[in-house]
Amino acid sequence: MPDRSSYRIKKTPLHPDEYDDVSHLSPSQRIEMVCELTRDVWAFKGQPVDESRLPRHSLFVYIRRG
Repeated sequence: MPDRSSYRIKKTPLHPDEYDDVSHLSPSQRIEMVCELTRDVWAFKGQPVDESRLPRHSLFVYIRRG
């Protein structure tokens, strides 16, 4: 594989005038945006859109003895 470390890269939005600044959003809000987009893409492809099997919350039970 050729060495590409010297390639110059410039990151630009597809539509600069329509770019939404998300710098004010918290990390959890950004993740939620990505999750929503991912669900939309899976639905568009006709794939099942199931929720994660991971629990959304945790529950701990402590038993006191004595």
